[in-house]
Amino acid sequence: MTYIILVDDHPIITNGISLILSNSAAYEILFIARSLDDLYSNLETLENDGRLELCTGKQNRTVAIMDIQLEKSNGLNAVGFLRQKNILTLIYSMFTSPSIINNSIKEGATGYISKSTSNEQFLAALKAVSEGQTYIQQELYSSVMTNITVLASLSRKENEVINLLSKGYSKTEIAEKMCVSMRTIENRLCTIYEKFCVSSVDELLGKI
Repeated sequence: MTYIILVDDHPIITNGISLILSNSAAYEILFIARSLDDLYSNLETLENDGRLELCTGKQNRTVAIMDIQLEKSNGLNAVGFLRQKNILTLIYSMFTSPSIINNSIKEGATGYISKSTSNEQFLAALKAVSEGQTYIQQELYSSVMTNITVLASLSRKENEVINLLSKGYSKTEIAEKMCVSMRTIENRLCTIYEKFCVSSVDELLGKI
């Protein structure tokens, strides 16, 4: 049996998922959490009465279907905690940025799909994750791999420019910090933009 924890602050989303899963005897919803505090509270209750151990034992799996953007909290902050409890996480989000997907997997999520995915893809992702397989929606996987390839091609100086941009430094400040001319920084940025196929700092930071 695969037990499901739904973590999303939009009832229309959790109601839709509940309806999809109600057609399968392979899944049982443990509870629905609207916030991380709600998640932690419900898990504590399950742990205290011994049900959490049963739901995460050898014969069973528990998967948290998690939104990232929750009211007053970030769903990714709970992924590591869930792993410690032997609970797998499938991120179900409207965000499709390669950097967010990469961060989700780094944090310990087992899968990532967008909220625009079909019911069939959703069920395929849930099945894979419940079996312990890493799953990234195909349409998102290609952009993630492209991003990884581009990142690997960056020079040390280009990486330094991107790192400083991500920390909020302006081009003038970066030039001063790296002891080079503004023209040098602009040339490096031009090369970086070409590699990522972007035309602005905002676009660039959305991809890293």
